[in-house]
Amino acid sequence: MKRFAGPILSFVLVFSAQAAFAVEPLKVAFVNPGHPKSFWLHVEAVMRDAAEDLGIELAVQNAAGDHDNMISMTTRLVSQSNRPDAIILVNEYQAGGPMLEAAADADIPVFMILSLFTGRDADYFGEPRESFPSWIGSLRPDHAKAGYDIAQVLIEEGHRLFGEELKLIAIGGNITTQAAEQRERGLKQAIEEDGKTALIALHNADWRRDFSRRYVRRLLRSDPDVRLVWAANDDMALGALDAIEEAGLIPGKDILVGGLNWSNDALAQVRAGRMAVDVGGHFMGGGLALVMIHDYLNGRDFVDEGVSRVFDMGVFRKETLPPTDQLDFKAIDFRALSRLYNPELSHYPLDIGYLLQQIGISE
Repeated sequence: MKRFAGPILSFVLVFSAQAAFAVEPLKVAFVNPGHPKSFWLHVEAVMRDAAEDLGIELAVQNAAGDHDNMISMTTRLVSQSNRPDAIILVNEYQAGGPMLEAAADADIPVFMILSLFTGRDADYFGEPRESFPSWIGSLRPDHAKAGYDIAQVLIEEGHRLFGEELKLIAIGGNITTQAAEQRERGLKQAIEEDGKTALIALHNADWRRDFSRRYVRRLLRSDPDVRLVWAANDDMALGALDAIEEAGLIPGKDILVGGLNWSNDALAQVRAGRMAVDVGGHFMGGGLALVMIHDYLNGRDFVDEGVSRVFDMGVFRKETLPPTDQLDFKAIDFRALSRLYNPELSHYPLDIGYLLQQIGISE
């Protein structure tokens, strides 16, 4: 009998360690505000990977860019008999307020990501755990810094290629969103700091490629000396590339373009030298939020780090962008980011650069 003591003891120790972290499966719902083929597809894909790592049952409601759909979906979620343990919301199209109130009335924990309240709504709703205790936290990228980073690369490269005096046109998103508003603020800060770049025009193209193409085409006709195009997302940057080519110009040589989202199409343009810069990685925010929700619902609150968190996006230029086959975000182990499973972690590693290192990429 004695000869079995070692293996049995080893089994008991392993089993006990696993049992210490044996938690009930959680049900989390995500009201996806966007179209299935848009940026939000990447957000959802990363969330599904994170949910699988963490043992979470993730239910996604796709609102297809409709304000009313977002609100009605949330209302149904909180009123159904099989209610989720938590809901992840986004304040797109100014739908965040009614959604948060519906979840609060049902006393269901809410975590908000990516785009939060602005203006009067920010004053009314305040911060998580203030007027709405069931609003447990928020996580958003630093949109202002992202807009600044795009502009900074464009201006730096523009001075190198074209000289001191530069003309820039900007294509913004839906100005009712926090993302669009703050990205434009970052753009203006970079221009002000440079002092030698003129903002010729700023048009809001509602995140759409076709609108951007039309605006840029018209602007290039009215001022052929434009050398820089700043776009608040990749679809609009790609629309700018369409207009530049229609004007008989060469993107990356005659005019520099920058965008945001790390979409596959845009990264291919950066790799080919047709786009000067692409900022992104914020589509991983939903996966990061799931880690924090998972820990919170299992007794490991993140309040010690603050309930309203901000993280930086990553910046890719041609010289720093790895081959496509290395951008395997499925390789990220979200369980390794949990402070419940990894009590030695002093903080949640929310930095995009850290996540890239997990898959062997350095910015």
